[in-house]
Amino acid sequence: MAQQLAKRMAFIGAWFIYPFAVAAAPCQVSVPPTAVSVEFRRAEVHEVVDTSRDELDRLAIAAGKQEHRPMLGMYTAVLGYDVDTDSHVEQVGDDLFCVVPTGVRIVIFLSGRVIHLAHEVRSNDCLYDAAREHAWLHAHADERALAEKASTLSDALRRALAETPLASGTSRLAAKSQMLATIAAQMDRQLDSVDQLRNQLNRSIDTPSALARLHAACDTQSSEPL
Repeated sequence: MAQQLAKRMAFIGAWFIYPFAVAAAPCQVSVPPTAVSVEFRRAEVHEVVDTSRDELDRLAIAAGKQEHRPMLGMYTAVLGYDVDTDSHVEQVGDDLFCVVPTGVRIVIFLSGRVIHLAHEVRSNDCLYDAAREHAWLHAHADERALAEKASTLSDALRRALAETPLASGTSRLAAKSQMLATIAAQMDRQLDSVDQLRNQLNRSIDTPSALARLHAACDTQSSEPL
């Protein structure tokens, strides 16, 4: 039976893992190799003029990034994953069930990728280009973070799943729920490294000198700084 878990460029890898060697008591059951695949997906970036300078400034203040003001553009995205598992449950005691995974398919993705531009840029080509180009720097940084982490993340997930003891519970449903919770915890820990690299790259884009150049880019063409 397949269970699905969803939470938070196509590099694809496949392995077989052997959790039998580390299966913790009381789940001492024979376990066949578990096929594990990891795929990385990246959605296209959409550009929309759907906000205002005041709204973007409010968001900057709320995020503690006053130095980014005034703002006329922003890039947003979601780093998340889907997990699809195949497994069967074995009853090993009166009230003890163990889940034996036979397949784990993981998709790690960047979705909801949007560059939001303020309505104020419509009447000024310089402001439009400057806001758009800066937002694209952050979009490309996201792509770089995912690409750079793809290989190490795939290996880390393979090792983590191989070293995870079999899930157990007092019912079939409880055992399956425990398995999914365990996989989710592993996924969250591994994706933290991607988020750390994303934040590092974003900080390298938004240095004080870079923001100063951005804000001054259209001074000669408009009284409205970026």
